[in-house]
Amino acid sequence: IKAPCPGHRAGSSSVTPGGCSDATFYKWRARFGSMDVPDARRLRELQSENGKVKWLLAEAQLNSVGTAEGAGLRRNTRCSPRA
Repeated sequence: IKAPCPGHRAGSSSVTPGGCSDATFYKWRARFGSMDVPDARRLRELQSENGKVKWLLAEAQLNSVGTAEGAGLRRNTRCSPRA
């Protein structure tokens, strides 16, 4: 796995020439440091797939709301306060 910031050396200045702070480097290392390359690729694929599934779910929910409103069904909404 490549380092997130090229040329980063642990213990160097707070911001490296590559633009990566020590905090960013250590956060990245804590998350991905123990993974092999195939594991990191699989994680990226799963995250991409998860995003697609979330988008499809949101689209389906919007379609079902539109269908329910078109059929005359009422959604749970609060009534406006009486004057």
